[in-house]
Amino acid sequence: METTFEKPLWYTVKTTLCIIVVTLFAATGCEMIGELNDVESNVVTKIEVKVENASKYSNIVSVKLMVFALSIGDYIELASGDWKGDGFTIVLPETVEQNYLQVSEYNRGLLEPIDNSSLTMIISNRDVKAGTAHFYGVDKDGNFVTSFYPLKINESGAADESFFSYVNSNVTISGHDETEAVQDFEVNGIRYIALVKTSTTYSIDLKKGWNVWWLSNVRCEQDFTITNKWSTTHIDKQKWYSFEDKWELLRK
Repeated sequence: METTFEKPLWYTVKTTLCIIVVTLFAATGCEMIGELNDVESNVVTKIEVKVENASKYSNIVSVKLMVFALSIGDYIELASGDWKGDGFTIVLPETVEQNYLQVSEYNRGLLEPIDNSSLTMIISNRDVKAGTAHFYGVDKDGNFVTSFYPLKINESGAADESFFSYVNSNVTISGHDETEAVQDFEVNGIRYIALVKTSTTYSIDLKKGWNVWWLSNVRCEQDFTITNKWSTTHIDKQKWYSFEDKWELLRK
Protein backbone atom coordinates (compact mmCIF):
# COMPACT_ATOMS: atom_id res chain seq x y z
CA MET A 1 0.00 0.00 0.00
CA GLU A 2 1.10 3.48 -0.63
CA THR A 3 0.12 6.53 1.35
CA THR A 4 0.09 9.93 -0.21
CA PHE A 5 1.16 12.28 2.52
CA GLU A 6 3.17 15.39 2.66
CA LYS A 7 4.71 14.44 5.93
CA PRO A 8 5.79 11.05 7.31
CA LEU A 9 4.98 9.02 10.34
CA TRP A 10 6.84 6.54 12.48
CA TYR A 11 8.89 3.37 12.77
CA THR A 12 9.35 0.40 15.13
CA VAL A 13 12.19 -1.89 16.03
CA LYS A 14 12.41 -5.02 18.14
CA THR A 15 15.71 -6.38 19.36
CA THR A 16 16.21 -9.99 20.46
CA LEU A 17 15.53 -9.04 24.05
CA CYS A 18 13.40 -5.92 23.68
CA ILE A 19 10.44 -4.86 21.61
CA ILE A 20 10.71 -1.37 20.23
CA VAL A 21 7.41 0.02 19.13
CA VAL A 22 7.28 3.40 17.48
CA THR A 23 4.34 5.68 16.87
CA LEU A 24 5.14 8.72 14.77
CA PHE A 25 4.44 12.42 14.91
CA ALA A 26 5.45 15.47 12.74
CA ALA A 27 4.87 19.28 12.07
CA THR A 28 5.36 22.20 9.41
CA GLY A 29 3.34 23.09 6.24
CA CYS A 30 2.48 21.35 2.94
CA GLU A 31 0.57 18.55 1.27
CA MET A 32 1.22 14.85 1.88
CA ILE A 33 1.84 12.82 -1.25
CA GLY A 34 3.32 9.35 -1.82
CA GLU A 35 4.49 6.93 0.85
CA LEU A 36 5.58 8.44 4.13
CA ASN A 37 9.18 8.80 3.02
CA ASP A 38 11.79 11.53 3.35
CA VAL A 39 9.41 14.18 4.60
CA GLU A 40 11.22 17.26 5.82
CA SER A 41 8.40 19.18 7.49
CA ASN A 42 5.71 18.27 10.00
CA VAL A 43 2.49 20.08 9.15
CA VAL A 44 0.09 18.12 6.95
CA THR A 45 -2.56 19.58 4.63
CA LYS A 46 -3.71 16.58 2.60
CA ILE A 47 -3.81 12.81 3.01
CA GLU A 48 -3.96 10.33 0.11
CA VAL A 49 -4.27 6.77 1.34
CA LYS A 50 -4.16 3.30 -0.16
CA VAL A 51 -5.51 0.72 2.28
CA GLU A 52 -4.20 -2.82 2.61
CA ASN A 53 -6.82 -5.49 1.79
CA ALA A 54 -9.07 -2.72 0.47
CA SER A 55 -11.30 -5.18 -1.45
CA LYS A 56 -12.76 -6.28 1.91
CA TYR A 57 -14.37 -2.85 2.25
CA SER A 58 -16.14 -2.38 -1.09
CA ASN A 59 -19.27 -1.30 0.80
CA ILE A 60 -17.52 1.83 2.08
CA VAL A 61 -18.46 4.97 0.18
CA SER A 62 -16.56 7.59 2.18
CA VAL A 63 -14.12 8.05 5.05
CA LYS A 64 -14.75 10.70 7.71
CA LEU A 65 -12.09 12.57 9.67
CA MET A 66 -13.49 13.07 13.16
CA VAL A 67 -12.26 14.45 16.48
CA PHE A 68 -13.69 13.99 19.96
CA ALA A 69 -15.18 17.31 21.11
CA LEU A 70 -15.08 17.25 24.91
CA SER A 71 -17.45 20.22 25.15
CA ILE A 72 -20.09 18.25 23.26
CA GLY A 73 -19.21 14.80 24.54
CA ASP A 74 -19.21 13.24 21.09
CA TYR A 75 -17.21 12.86 17.87
CA ILE A 76 -17.50 15.67 15.32
CA GLU A 77 -16.87 15.31 11.58
CA LEU A 78 -14.34 17.85 10.28
CA ALA A 79 -13.78 16.55 6.74
CA SER A 80 -14.40 13.52 4.54
CA GLY A 81 -13.18 11.88 1.36
CA ASP A 82 -14.78 9.51 -1.12
CA TRP A 83 -13.68 5.87 -1.09
CA LYS A 84 -12.28 5.12 -4.54
CA GLY A 85 -11.01 1.66 -5.41
CA ASP A 86 -8.41 0.94 -2.76
CA GLY A 87 -8.40 4.02 -0.59
CA PHE A 88 -9.38 7.63 0.00
CA THR A 89 -8.16 11.22 -0.13
CA ILE A 90 -8.94 13.85 2.50
CA VAL A 91 -8.04 17.54 2.38
CA LEU A 92 -7.57 18.64 5.97
CA PRO A 93 -9.43 21.78 7.08
CA GLU A 94 -7.16 24.79 7.43
CA THR A 95 -8.72 25.68 10.78
CA VAL A 96 -10.80 23.88 13.40
CA GLU A 97 -13.48 25.52 15.55
CA GLN A 98 -12.15 26.23 19.03
CA ASN A 99 -15.24 24.58 20.52
CA TYR A 100 -14.06 21.27 19.07
CA LEU A 101 -10.59 21.48 20.63
CA GLN A 102 -9.37 20.79 24.16
CA VAL A 103 -6.70 22.40 26.29
CA SER A 104 -3.49 20.39 26.43
CA GLU A 105 -4.00 19.03 29.95
CA TYR A 106 -6.90 16.81 28.79
CA ASN A 107 -6.01 13.35 27.49
CA ARG A 108 -8.63 13.71 24.77
CA GLY A 109 -6.96 16.83 23.48
CA LEU A 110 -3.36 17.26 22.41
CA LEU A 111 -2.28 14.27 24.49
CA GLU A 112 -5.12 11.97 23.50
CA PRO A 113 -2.90 8.99 22.57
CA ILE A 114 -0.83 9.47 25.72
CA ASP A 115 -2.14 7.38 28.63
CA ASN A 116 -1.24 9.90 31.33
CA SER A 117 -0.43 13.58 31.62
CA SER A 118 2.70 13.49 33.76
CA LEU A 119 3.30 16.13 36.40
CA THR A 120 6.86 16.37 35.12
CA MET A 121 5.69 17.21 31.60
CA ILE A 122 6.66 20.75 30.57
CA ILE A 123 4.27 22.44 28.12
CA SER A 124 5.52 25.73 26.65
CA ASN A 125 2.05 27.08 25.93
CA ARG A 126 -0.60 26.11 28.49
CA ASP A 127 -3.31 27.85 26.46
CA VAL A 128 -2.82 25.68 23.37
CA LYS A 129 -5.85 23.69 22.26
CA ALA A 130 -5.80 20.54 20.14
CA GLY A 131 -7.72 17.63 18.71
CA THR A 132 -6.61 14.24 17.38
CA ALA A 133 -8.01 12.78 14.15
CA HIS A 134 -9.83 9.46 13.78
CA PHE A 135 -10.65 8.01 10.36
CA TYR A 136 -14.00 6.19 10.03
CA GLY A 137 -15.26 4.40 6.91
CA VAL A 138 -19.05 4.48 6.36
CA ASP A 139 -21.46 2.83 3.90
CA LYS A 140 -24.08 4.51 1.68
CA ASP A 141 -26.48 4.75 4.64
CA GLY A 142 -23.89 6.42 6.85
CA ASN A 143 -23.34 3.32 8.97
CA PHE A 144 -19.91 2.74 10.50
CA VAL A 145 -17.96 -0.05 8.75
CA THR A 146 -14.43 0.20 10.17
CA SER A 147 -11.69 2.66 11.13
CA PHE A 148 -8.26 3.08 9.56
CA TYR A 149 -4.77 3.49 11.01
CA PRO A 150 -1.28 4.09 9.55
CA LEU A 151 1.23 1.66 10.99
CA LYS A 152 4.24 -0.51 10.31
CA ILE A 153 4.97 -4.04 11.47
CA ASN A 154 8.69 -4.79 11.47
CA GLU A 155 10.42 -8.13 10.95
CA SER A 156 10.22 -8.95 14.65
CA GLY A 157 6.49 -8.30 14.85
CA ALA A 158 6.59 -4.92 16.58
CA ALA A 159 4.14 -2.25 15.42
CA ASP A 160 4.62 1.42 14.59
CA GLU A 161 1.53 3.64 14.67
CA SER A 162 1.03 7.33 13.85
CA PHE A 163 -1.27 10.08 15.05
CA PHE A 164 -2.58 13.29 13.47
CA SER A 165 -3.36 16.24 15.74
CA TYR A 166 -4.44 19.81 15.11
CA VAL A 167 -3.04 22.54 17.38
CA ASN A 168 -4.21 26.14 17.32
CA SER A 169 -0.75 27.53 18.10
CA ASN A 170 2.88 26.45 18.32
CA VAL A 171 3.83 24.38 21.36
CA THR A 172 6.68 22.26 22.66
CA ILE A 173 6.36 19.46 25.19
CA SER A 174 9.33 18.08 27.11
CA GLY A 175 10.09 16.19 30.28
CA HIS A 176 10.97 12.83 31.77
CA ASP A 177 9.00 10.63 34.13
CA GLU A 178 9.66 7.29 35.86
CA THR A 179 7.06 5.14 37.58
CA GLU A 180 6.74 1.65 39.11
CA ALA A 181 3.52 -0.35 39.21
CA VAL A 182 2.39 -3.95 39.48
CA GLN A 183 0.83 -4.98 36.17
CA ASP A 184 0.50 -7.74 33.58
CA PHE A 185 3.63 -8.28 31.53
CA GLU A 186 3.82 -10.80 28.69
CA VAL A 187 7.05 -12.72 27.98
CA ASN A 188 7.15 -15.30 25.19
CA GLY A 189 3.38 -15.61 25.24
CA ILE A 190 3.22 -16.12 29.01
CA ARG A 191 1.57 -13.46 31.21
CA TYR A 192 3.27 -12.48 34.46
CA ILE A 193 2.17 -10.23 37.32
CA ALA A 194 5.29 -8.20 37.95
CA LEU A 195 6.60 -4.89 39.24
CA VAL A 196 7.09 -3.01 35.97
CA LYS A 197 9.30 0.08 35.73
CA THR A 198 8.22 2.61 33.11
CA SER A 199 10.39 5.46 31.85
CA THR A 200 8.77 8.10 29.63
CA THR A 201 10.45 10.96 27.76
CA TYR A 202 8.66 13.78 25.92
CA SER A 203 10.42 15.67 23.13
CA ILE A 204 7.69 17.20 20.97
CA ASP A 205 7.72 20.34 18.83
CA LEU A 206 4.37 21.17 17.18
CA LYS A 207 3.49 23.96 14.77
CA LYS A 208 0.09 25.56 14.31
CA GLY A 209 -2.01 23.33 12.06
CA TRP A 210 -2.15 19.57 11.52
CA ASN A 211 0.84 17.61 12.83
CA VAL A 212 1.94 13.99 12.56
CA TRP A 213 3.64 12.44 15.60
CA TRP A 214 4.70 9.13 17.12
CA LEU A 215 5.54 7.09 20.21
CA SER A 216 8.54 4.81 20.62
CA ASN A 217 7.74 2.09 23.17
CA VAL A 218 10.45 -0.37 24.25
CA ARG A 219 9.43 -3.38 26.33
CA CYS A 220 12.39 -5.29 27.78
CA GLU A 221 11.52 -8.84 28.77
CA GLN A 222 14.62 -9.45 30.89
CA ASP A 223 13.96 -6.92 33.63
CA PHE A 224 10.26 -6.00 33.18
CA THR A 225 10.90 -2.44 32.01
CA ILE A 226 9.10 -0.20 29.52
CA THR A 227 10.74 2.83 27.90
CA ASN A 228 8.45 5.29 26.12
CA LYS A 229 9.61 8.17 23.95
CA TRP A 230 7.20 10.70 22.48
CA SER A 231 8.81 12.68 19.68
CA THR A 232 8.34 14.65 16.47
CA THR A 233 11.21 12.97 14.65
CA HIS A 234 9.59 11.23 11.70
CA ILE A 235 9.93 7.68 10.40
CA ASP A 236 8.90 6.48 6.95
CA LYS A 237 7.16 3.72 4.98
CA GLN A 238 3.97 2.98 6.84
CA LYS A 239 0.86 1.30 5.51
CA TRP A 240 -2.80 1.88 6.31
CA TYR A 241 -4.87 -0.94 7.79
CA SER A 242 -8.42 -1.37 8.97
CA PHE A 243 -9.08 -1.81 12.69
CA GLU A 244 -9.58 -5.57 12.21
CA ASP A 245 -6.41 -6.05 10.15
CA LYS A 246 -4.41 -3.92 12.56
CA TRP A 247 -5.17 -6.17 15.53
CA GLU A 248 -4.76 -9.31 13.48
CA LEU A 249 -1.23 -8.18 12.64
CA LEU A 250 -0.49 -7.37 16.27
CA ARG A 251 -1.67 -10.82 17.40
CA LYS A 252 0.76 -12.64 15.09
